[in-house]
Amino acid sequence: MTPEVFEKPTPPAATTKDSETVIPRTLREPLDRWCTYLTHERARSDNTVRAYRADVTSLLSWAVRAGAHDACDISLAMMRSWLADQADRGLTRSSMGRRAAAARSFTSWLRQRGIVSVDPGRRLASPKSEQHLPTVITRDEAAELLNESLHAADDGDPMALRDHALLEVLYGGALRVSEVVGLDVSDIDDARRTLNVMEKGNRQRVVPFGVPSQAALRRWITLG
Repeated sequence: MTPEVFEKPTPPAATTKDSETVIPRTLREPLDRWCTYLTHERARSDNTVRAYRADVTSLLSWAVRAGAHDACDISLAMMRSWLADQADRGLTRSSMGRRAAAARSFTSWLRQRGIVSVDPGRRLASPKSEQHLPTVITRDEAAELLNESLHAADDGDPMALRDHALLEVLYGGALRVSEVVGLDVSDIDDARRTLNVMEKGNRQRVVPFGVPSQAALRRWITLG
């Protein structure tokens, strides 16, 4: 962590864990309203809202221990010291980046709603995430995986038929695992060889799939 991004905190006297700190109603009510905003106006997924709520709860718990009574008491210095404390606890850069993003979203919402006159998180910086090239399997490894699943499905076992269809659609449609497991039979257009896929944020897109995927899906639906 670079010193210009995070300031070393002066910990409050209390050492109560974040989860044990009681957040007063003056802070809890804005938190509840912000989460409702994320769900209904920003169409964020339940998992995203849950994670963001946990992140901001951590910030508010720190702020309460530092003497904050309401949203107007939250300062940039307080937010920086909170992130520095997270770094001392061993949080990864990616986790800290998410926490900083959640905090900025919350304080920006506070400013937009007129709850605070100045957005304290506007100048809150995030740590640069470590860049890693993704680990991918080779074309031969992918072909071997699909062939093995095909041979396993030849026995007609429903689970093997399902697994082979999953792998064919996952690979052939270049889908996320969460997108594949979220599919239903009604999402398949066999005639056009397309899938109605639900993306993050409850957005839908149409994805084409090939003949091998079609054959695997037909076998699973009719036999599995």
